[in-house]
Amino acid sequence: MFAVYKALTTVKLAQEATTSGIDTVPVFWLATSDHDLAEVNHVSLPGPEGVRRKLSTPSHGVPDAPVSAVQMGDEILPVVEEELLPSWVIRRPRTFCEILTVRGRPSARLFARLYAHLFAEWGVILLDASDAELHSVAAPIYRAAMERAVDLDAALLERGRVLEAAGYHQQVKVTPSSVLLFALHAGMRTPIHRSASGQSATAEFVIGNEAGKIPLPELLERIASAPDQFSPNVLLRPVVQD
Repeated sequence: MFAVYKALTTVKLAQEATTSGIDTVPVFWLATSDHDLAEVNHVSLPGPEGVRRKLSTPSHGVPDAPVSAVQMGDEILPVVEEELLPSWVIRRPRTFCEILTVRGRPSARLFARLYAHLFAEWGVILLDASDAELHSVAAPIYRAAMERAVDLDAALLERGRVLEAAGYHQQVKVTPSSVLLFALHAGMRTPIHRSASGQSATAEFVIGNEAGKIPLPELLERIASAPDQFSPNVLLRPVVQD
């Protein structure tokens, strides 16, 4: 329900902005780069008697793969056929079920099909975070995050100390080796770590269990040649979204 209300809120805000003279369209960001499958492989819905039922799919892929890479197979059929949604929820319940039973499609693509159907009349635009063209647009941000890794990390660590001094917990775990990007390695979305202290220009980086340290110029070249192999972490994502 939170995701549905989020989309509806975006529609309402876009309508209000347009009414005030700023032509605006609602955009829904699909978190297809995220790799926490256990967070999104289930849903809780009220059953026929109003009792909450948890539906989940055993679909899986490479451990820690982006959810955009996880495909739905026949195992989704009995889940959809539970028919927990009353007919009045969806004007065409058969269409609703058909949307979710296109086998061999990535789970994220099915989510996009569902939301394109639900919000068609409001013109909601679905932005796929795993889209290769979007990564190309974001490549300068990825490069800047690496070039300024030392300064950004220091600023984030200081901000964490300020939050803790004010009585809050550190909102996102940041360490002296943290950087703001993930990289795909053997199909897994893997964090990048900085292995050397000092200036960003002389920093070296490690990607998962990939052998050897990667100098900054080589990492920048990888980003330039294949930006779709990288994605922002939760702290850099809002910048990419903007």
